[in-house]
Amino acid sequence: MLPITRVVPCLLLAVALALPGCDRYGSSGKGATAPKITLPNADAIAKRLPDGVVLDSITMDIHGSEGTVAEELARLKATVKDKVLVDGRGREIRFYTPQEEGRAMRGEAKYRELIEKYTVVLLMPE
Repeated sequence: MLPITRVVPCLLLAVALALPGCDRYGSSGKGATAPKITLPNADAIAKRLPDGVVLDSITMDIHGSEGTVAEELARLKATVKDKVLVDGRGREIRFYTPQEEGRAMRGEAKYRELIEKYTVVLLMPE
């Protein structure tokens, strides 16, 4: 007879794999998907983006995770106030693209200066 400590995990695994369409356990083959993030007032916000930046532009966070400008602005609860793009706390939002290696020190100083005054969204360099 098998010990219960070996039987229970095997039963749980069998049940999890048998659940049809359950993304949480990977049985659908697609894996878990994140909920779709919507950006309220996307049209008004898109008009306030700087040249060359669109809602589908790729961003990165300080941990290296990628997303879109729309996702990041939704996370920040961005709105337009007095024709300026602001986050949920009322701080102006600025966009920053890390510079080339040759300008790294100057770019890093500019980035530190920006984050003291603004909420900064990092854009992936193209």
